[in-house]
Amino acid sequence: MVINQFLSSGIKSKQKLKPAKFLNKKNLAIYGCGNAFFSFQEFVLNKLKKKPNINYFFDKSFIQKDFIKENKLSPLVLNKIPKDKNLIFIICIGDKKIEKKVFIHLKKFNFNKIYYPYNFYEYHTCYENRTYKKIKKMLIKDKKKIKKAFNLLADNQSKKIFKQFLSAIFNFRVPQISKSKINNMYIEKKINYMNNFSKTNILNAGAYDGDTVRHLLKNHIPINSILCVEPNKYFFAKLTAYINNLPKRLFPKIFSLNTALGSFNGKVKFNPTLGMNSRALFTGEDKVANIKLDKLYNFFNFSHLIADIEGSEFFMLKGAKKLLKKYSPNLAISTYHYPNDIYRLIININIYSKNYRFYLRNYTSNCEGTVLYAIKK
Repeated sequence: MVINQFLSSGIKSKQKLKPAKFLNKKNLAIYGCGNAFFSFQEFVLNKLKKKPNINYFFDKSFIQKDFIKENKLSPLVLNKIPKDKNLIFIICIGDKKIEKKVFIHLKKFNFNKIYYPYNFYEYHTCYENRTYKKIKKMLIKDKKKIKKAFNLLADNQSKKIFKQFLSAIFNFRVPQISKSKINNMYIEKKINYMNNFSKTNILNAGAYDGDTVRHLLKNHIPINSILCVEPNKYFFAKLTAYINNLPKRLFPKIFSLNTALGSFNGKVKFNPTLGMNSRALFTGEDKVANIKLDKLYNFFNFSHLIADIEGSEFFMLKGAKKLLKKYSPNLAISTYHYPNDIYRLIININIYSKNYRFYLRNYTSNCEGTVLYAIKK
């Protein structure tokens, strides 16, 4: 395999990405101040040495008010802000249909510099701090690992996504990844992820405010039990409140635990100020409990693991070597927080256990929203 050719074989888009430094010292207006903005802030804006000026925040409702202190405006006053031909709008909205309507709306008011988070390279490399050139060198250096992971994928759709993902990162292009319906996320019956429903005990790592539980219940997935793990105290309180308000028939089946998951048992530094991107770090404001899955399994014998833990997936799996080898629960793991996660997670799981088939599915068409499924053979 010629690695340069392989890493270019998945290109679908001719549109080049912009580096975060394009926004250095620029005047910005943010349209949409929910989770999409906080991801953009963490992955792109926080990496800039010369910070832009955010002159306006537009949203219909500022749900997480504590994170945004000033310059909060309603979209209804767009026509009243001073005209500035250099003002750059960043539309931070997850829904593509609404995103398109907002774009047309801004054009009506003669705002012409309009971008989306996914127009920027750093948005797709998430927590990776290495530059594009260094990431490219890393991918070339890891060619044997990339080939090995690619050959472990069980179907053509997974191989296609793998190429499209890495091609976008390698070639500085806007990703156009083949996506599945969002309703199939963490369910994927066609690859038999959710099987044997009567014995489905789910460990939901990075449970946030209960969004994954809501998704599973909405899709009428029969559940024996769910343990929701969330280290952020703020979101854990919201999660617990959500669980407590569930119908009585569900309440005994769904419970929560305030801890992080990693490669050791003890305490880990944690930054709780990043909204839904809060995560375990080597530096952080708080210390939270940290537990290995090998230990947690002794208290909760899960058949399925759903994990989106903001870049700690690699370390979580290191703390699960024994249970993966002995029990091989089905896994659904976010694999986009670092550019090399898409291949190193596959390789490591395969080292820990030879009892898995591997699949990739994507739910956004961007790198974000790529999930690795490891299904017990």
